[in-house]
Amino acid sequence: MKACDITGRKIPETFDARLEWPACRASIERINNQGNCSSCWAFAAIGVMSDRLCIQTNGKENFRFSPQDLISCCQYCDFACTGGIASRSWHYYTHFGIEGCKPYQESEYFYNKTTTCIASCENPFYNVSYKDDKHFGSEYYMVNKTPECIQAEIMEKGPVQASMAVYEDFNYYRDGVYVYTIGKKQARHAVRIIGWGKERGIPYWLVANSWGCQWANLKGFFKIRRGTDECGIEQHVIAGNPKFDSDDRVLEISRHSYVPWVVTSAVLMCFVLMTVLVGLVIILNHKAKEMLVKYLVDKN
Repeated sequence: MKACDITGRKIPETFDARLEWPACRASIERINNQGNCSSCWAFAAIGVMSDRLCIQTNGKENFRFSPQDLISCCQYCDFACTGGIASRSWHYYTHFGIEGCKPYQESEYFYNKTTTCIASCENPFYNVSYKDDKHFGSEYYMVNKTPECIQAEIMEKGPVQASMAVYEDFNYYRDGVYVYTIGKKQARHAVRIIGWGKERGIPYWLVANSWGCQWANLKGFFKIRRGTDECGIEQHVIAGNPKFDSDDRVLEISRHSYVPWVVTSAVLMCFVLMTVLVGLVIILNHKAKEMLVKYLVDKN
């Protein structure tokens, strides 16, 4: 567990990582959708990894880690779409690295406890190899469960990953500060804490879920009571940091360069049309030559 010394540390009443680091707002406010796959453990981890990489490079690195790479290739992270262990995600990040190409396929491993790791990129227009696209972490650690220590960690380095118990009534959450009221425990759920505040006198954590931006009324986010270890959310908080070389550059073998499919599709269409036009020109030239030769032969 990381040592926590908050002596003399002034913690504000409200904090929102999206506002604190505007250059990384796109990353921090991104809400993913795990679908029918119990892959919250992977989404929470790669979300924090992406946020912290951006924050600690002052917005220069907006790399999106692939949850599918983690799900498919971290064989010891546990059971793919039937759950995983947060700390092992971070261990994999620091020892083997995670890339950003693989698209998420939530249905592929829904009923499987084992996965197949394909060490290649499935996007032909993603011009970085699987090996060269790997980004690594330098360290990972448990954060002291004291609320002030969690707050200090977020203020200093960025969002953190947490685990909470999900009860039946959480499925009906829409807005406000969630406090468990009724229902059986269904499972544990990994989430990303990005800030805190107070609403109607109740202190809360501001949390990013991975059930899509249409979930609830806060565009995929929710608030949960802070300072009382609501649903165990303050018990197992984990975080880590990206690995840099001696020149303070992110450790990766080559630069990440992604061209969106919308763009590459247009480029591909232009290439096809140009190829067809060139082919027609060649055919017409060939026909013209044949006609000229025939004319000269007939004339003689």
